[in-house]
Amino acid sequence: MRKILYILVCAMFSFSSCKRNVNIREIAVSDSLFQVIVIDPDDINRKEPFKISTIVEKIEYVPLQTADTVLMGKMNKLIVWNDQFYIWDQLTEAIFCFNSKGQFLHKIHKQGKGPDEYPRIYDFTMDMTTGDIYIYSDMSKTIYAYTEKGEFIRKMESPFILSSFGIQGNYTYYYLGRTPNADFYSETFPEQCRYVVMENDEFKHEQLKYIFDDKYLQIPSSRNVFSFYKDTMLLVEYLKPEIYSIDSIGRLRSKYRIEFLTNTYSPSFNEEIDLERMESEKKNGNLTTLFNAFFETDDYLFFNYARGIIGSAYVNKKDRTIHNMGYFLMDDFNQNSLPSVIDFVDENYMYKSVEPAFLIRRQLKGNFSPYLDGMVENMREFDNPVIIKIKLK
Repeated sequence: MRKILYILVCAMFSFSSCKRNVNIREIAVSDSLFQVIVIDPDDINRKEPFKISTIVEKIEYVPLQTADTVLMGKMNKLIVWNDQFYIWDQLTEAIFCFNSKGQFLHKIHKQGKGPDEYPRIYDFTMDMTTGDIYIYSDMSKTIYAYTEKGEFIRKMESPFILSSFGIQGNYTYYYLGRTPNADFYSETFPEQCRYVVMENDEFKHEQLKYIFDDKYLQIPSSRNVFSFYKDTMLLVEYLKPEIYSIDSIGRLRSKYRIEFLTNTYSPSFNEEIDLERMESEKKNGNLTTLFNAFFETDDYLFFNYARGIIGSAYVNKKDRTIHNMGYFLMDDFNQNSLPSVIDFVDENYMYKSVEPAFLIRRQLKGNFSPYLDGMVENMREFDNPVIIKIKLK
């Protein structure tokens, strides 16, 4: 695979706050250095899939326990904390918790109208310092806080409609994304901001100013906007893929920008959106977008991209090289095709997930290792998903 140089480019970006009254503290981000990741989605090995052993020491498959009371329908988001798997199941509106061996521990399933219940789950996150779980319901515009064991703590009403959120200590980070918040920004609308910070339920500051347009509502958005890097959080924007780190008081700092060489149109919040052109370039394969979260470790950066199908790439921070893994990955330890979507990354592991039905079908066609072959023999098609725990080099 040909390596593309990891380029550092000075990008002059400044952001000012949306001031609505004299009590709101204004904040601006100083001009800073974006590290620009330039990648060509066409630069892949078309003869054989990327071998995961290139960056991986070993792979473990962890079947999640299945029972009548422990049955998931659609795994929508995974967070790994304290070597435990926390999974949002969209079908049952629940957060499941499994240990590192896949054994079921407990779940939060409190859908209802009670004081400690939520109408439905729109997004969830965790405070990685405490393990507390936070669920946002768009129906009530409220965040519900629970301990990592599922005990109710409190609820916090949100003054606006949000796309995603993150929690760290006393700070709550809201990403409003493409949604109109005319009530919250009544004095300035359609001018509003995409990023708002609250401290102990009090407004702190805001960044990423833009002019809202109804066209934004027709552009798909992700709820995996925030990711974790040690004791720091990252925010990723999808319309124009830019990644920010969040400092100790919630301010955004410019960090990375991804540029796809196949793109002939690069939409952003800083200019008018041409939906017809976006659709045309997408059909012609000339519009590649970021997909899912952006992950960082001390040694690597990982991300998915979408160009009709989902591909993946990584940056080796040690030698500053970019590697396009492409659309097909091979677990050459076990002779199994891996899904390209990355669900979660921590300092030592990358996590993916796969349905048992896929492994069962692959077993009939392939030549699995004895380890994986024996595991699949005991699976049923509609069992809970299998977590693939990938040890990074």
